Amino acid sequence: MIPILKALIPSSLWKRWKNLHDRLDQLDFRLKSLERSFDAIVESPKYTRADSVGFNGQAGRKRVFEEIRRAFVFDVMIETGTYLGNTTAYMAETSGLRVITCEVDKRFYTVAKTRLSDFDNIQFYLGDSRGFLNYLVDSGMGNKNSFFYLDAHWYADLPLQEEIVLIAANWNRFCILIDDFRVPGDEGYGYDSYSSGESLELDLIQDSIARFGLGTFFPATPSSNENGSRRGCIVLTSPDMTSSITSQCTSLRVYNA
Repeated sequence: MIPILKALIPSSLWKRWKNLHDRLDQLDFRLKSLERSFDAIVESPKYTRADSVGFNGQAGRKRVFEEIRRAFVFDVMIETGTYLGNTTAYMAETSGLRVITCEVDKRFYTVAKTRLSDFDNIQFYLGDSRGFLNYLVDSGMGNKNSFFYLDAHWYADLPLQEEIVLIAANWNRFCILIDDFRVPGDEGYGYDSYSSGESLELDLIQDSIARFGLGTFFPATPSSNENGSRRGCIVLTSPDMTSSITSQCTSLRVYNA
């Protein structure tokens, strides 16, 4: 729809319309941010583990996480997009590992820190995910076997491609799980798309996958058998981890272009 409008509207009017559209999107997001933060403080001031909490409440997604965790010995778990902290806490509680998480929205950052204050294995970072990953590189984290959960794609500025490049170029052994991603052949899984015309799908990151030789996997569970929010995902691995995923993680299917 957006490309069609751009073709029909004169360039000067298009820029004005686009700026107004983006400002309205930002205002809408800020309002929803306030509402969600308030609801979380009132309804769930402290994290409580439940089937509906963590990884969008999806049993299939949790199975993916558990199988990946059993297939590798990770040193640390790294998250971009803390939001309210449910998945952060779920990973920290079930793995027992150190979880380092980043959130760019100060409200969500503060709410998550408050809700998860009982955890001593969670480290919070306020700021942009790219700066966060560069900070970890500078801190010497690149030699750690790392699990990444990338969920920092709520805004007009989409950092996903840069996040993948930063990870693949600086970490030796890693596994990346990306939320809200389009699953080829299964439109029952939800995914994110933006006013810019971009969507979270293979075309967006295919160059990085090819450049670094990343293993590429999608959920083996059909969306019709998933529960919770039924959001799609993709799993990317450093080349030396690909065979372990293929042989040990039945909840994932390998993608061959």
